[in-house]
Amino acid sequence: MAVAYRNYADYYTAPENDPFREDYSRVLSSFEPESTRTPVELLELVLTSTTIPQVFVTAAQNSAGETRIYLLHRPQRITAPLGGTSPWDGNIFATNGEVIGNLVVTVAFPTNPFNVCPATRIRSLADINQYFQDTENALFIPSTPTATAGSEECRARYVMYFPPAFITPELLNTHGTSPRRFWEVVLPLIESLDKLVECAPLVNWMRMSVSLHQAAVSRNVLPLNVPTLTTPMMDIELHTSRERIINQDLSGRTNQLVGVQESILQLAAVVADNTTKTISLVAEEKAKTPAKVWPQTLPVLMRYLEVDTDAALPPMYETLAKAAKQER
Repeated sequence: MAVAYRNYADYYTAPENDPFREDYSRVLSSFEPESTRTPVELLELVLTSTTIPQVFVTAAQNSAGETRIYLLHRPQRITAPLGGTSPWDGNIFATNGEVIGNLVVTVAFPTNPFNVCPATRIRSLADINQYFQDTENALFIPSTPTATAGSEECRARYVMYFPPAFITPELLNTHGTSPRRFWEVVLPLIESLDKLVECAPLVNWMRMSVSLHQAAVSRNVLPLNVPTLTTPMMDIELHTSRERIINQDLSGRTNQLVGVQESILQLAAVVADNTTKTISLVAEEKAKTPAKVWPQTLPVLMRYLEVDTDAALPPMYETLAKAAKQER
């Protein structure tokens, strides 16, 4: 029986959904900057390879102008039907971050995603780790002088394939992850699985994602930065198209809240039952009289006080009768 995955965190942890888990070099080799595949060819290959996990990592600016790392799933080009029209014709969209029930963030996939960025001098893995350890508040690695030991010129695709084995719920934040934090989460996972060599294209991309370089305008910038991810004004056509794609992976996402709803109903029933009992107890407390509270000793009390009915008792006894046991 097929598993109905509810979110991408669950989907990517299942080895059966990741045919390259034993050797990611098979898919990452196509993303080498020296690959024989042109950016256009690689994009078409990505859009047609729908039988494997499709998650890509990109560095983009958020609305505050800060660089964040985003995970984008299932890029798809919208194509107008034969003889028809579509405002989205030819545009490519993807899902940003986690999907929770009907909470889905659709964004336009970066333009020319697999173009190769300019060569940039970056430091070694060990140097980057050491710099972050020594500089607690550093967000990036400063530009690297040519004479820096262990440094090298490197290039990478602007958008990189991201292996599912390294995905954590934290990285699926729709608001993105800071480059330093992304480095601190992903690199130890790659090292723990002994996949530094087979994931070399991704590792080099990550080295560049934290490394500033001096641009021609004499300011430090990231070589991989792409413009802000744009969220389209959704309509039925785009919504239906994206729903169909996502449901291929997450067929159980529409049942995301079933268990929660059942729990809420059970909780509501308990609360209602307790409320009913509380109301009954309150009513019962209000209905207490000396005759009900002291049925056996009331005649003696009435004789001592020389009254004929319990209604003629001093008010203090009615107050005592209605009071809680500990108050008496």
